[in-house]
Amino acid sequence: MSMRYKGSVISATAPTVALGAASGVWTLVQQMQYRAAGVWPQPNTPVIAVAHTTTPYISTYPWSAGFGTKYANPATLPTGTGYGVAFNSADDTIALAHPSSPFISTYPWSAGFGTKYANPATLPASTSLSVAFNPSGTAIAVTSFVSPYILTYPWSAGFGTKYADPATLPAGAGRSVAFNPSGTAIAVAHNTTPFISNYPWSAGFGTQYADPSTLPTNTGSSVAFSN
Repeated sequence: MSMRYKGSVISATAPTVALGAASGVWTLVQQMQYRAAGVWPQPNTPVIAVAHTTTPYISTYPWSAGFGTKYANPATLPTGTGYGVAFNSADDTIALAHPSSPFISTYPWSAGFGTKYANPATLPASTSLSVAFNPSGTAIAVTSFVSPYILTYPWSAGFGTKYADPATLPAGAGRSVAFNPSGTAIAVAHNTTPFISNYPWSAGFGTQYADPSTLPTNTGSSVAFSN
């Protein structure tokens, strides 16, 4: 019986292990041996995070059919009201969108906040209400109240160089962003007709999809794809 540790790459090379990560192909016997030695990575404790309007702007708790004791605040707090919060798929990064510069704050996560990651070289230009990671955790998207209304960056334990804006921008202030489960599409809800803009995604924006034949009737406040 073989097992694959979450997030690893299956390969023919010998597996490696440390407290923080594991990679490669594992037999059940190998897993048991490393677990007995105390060096098999443990599953992440489920966490619930809430963004709020007053300092510390974000609160996080262990979750197991109820709230555990609140985790310590990040050493470097977000600079204003928390609006949107997201974990990446590996649960080792947490991001918060907020209305004051730098408009997006990201932190390593391992049963608590790590040292805040450096801001992106190109900041959003105004209030950010929503943030999302793509399913593979290789891109992060954040909305903005001013043009281009949506900003996207490569993500690898920090922000890469901002991706080019979509050729056809959303029509107004971005209020919510989401990737589909396969990571091949990105959607932005906004406050000006057509109120929703969708694009193919492949390490950058494709040509905007046609608007729905029946538009939402007013400001798009949130968007989500089904699984």
